[in-house]
Amino acid sequence: MKARLYGIRGSAPSYSPELMLRHKGIPYRRVNLIPDRHRKRLPAKGFPGSTVPALLVDGHRVQTNRAIARALDEIAPEPRLFPSSGSARAEVEAAELFGDEVFQQAVRRIVLWSLVNDPDSVTPDPAVGALPIPRNAWLRHRLTRPSFAAFGITDAVVRNDFKALPRMIDRLEGYIASGALAGPEPNAADFEIAPLIAALLGVADVAPNLIESPATMLVRRVMPPG
Repeated sequence: MKARLYGIRGSAPSYSPELMLRHKGIPYRRVNLIPDRHRKRLPAKGFPGSTVPALLVDGHRVQTNRAIARALDEIAPEPRLFPSSGSARAEVEAAELFGDEVFQQAVRRIVLWSLVNDPDSVTPDPAVGALPIPRNAWLRHRLTRPSFAAFGITDAVVRNDFKALPRMIDRLEGYIASGALAGPEPNAADFEIAPLIAALLGVADVAPNLIESPATMLVRRVMPPG
């Protein structure tokens, strides 16, 4: 079995399926698409949607990390990405849902906004790599305008993200305390959330307050050493 993973270089969510595929022992090839152009490329390749990550595996085309995790557990059941116990699985899925619908959105906005306003304020995680954003200020703003519009990135929205971030980290720490994250065996939520925390650790305005958080144990546990 082989897989082809489509993503965007430097995108933390695009890195999560790599961790899942390695966990499963499934060989894969990573294909990096050009930001914004990927919205046309993926439907042209037969995917139903226009978002990354997108995975072609065993004849299946799957998009979004949550769908990819479930597809991989169906195709290659062991080692599992979700606990077999109903209650334990529900806890992992709750952490995963929060990571996908709340935390990931805030992290994306904070990282993109920080890169566009001051590229030197963001140090990319070495495993994930740097987003392909030019250093030239005029070109940087021009090329990222579609992404800002697509993700609703404004100064006011990002200010609210920064304010809400401590509460989000507290919630992640709660999932760690319950074992839904960073439990005895790595799970889908671990692989989906760890790259997001790693991305935040590279943001100068966030890292000093985050570095001592128990949430960083997820990075040390799941992400390759830098």
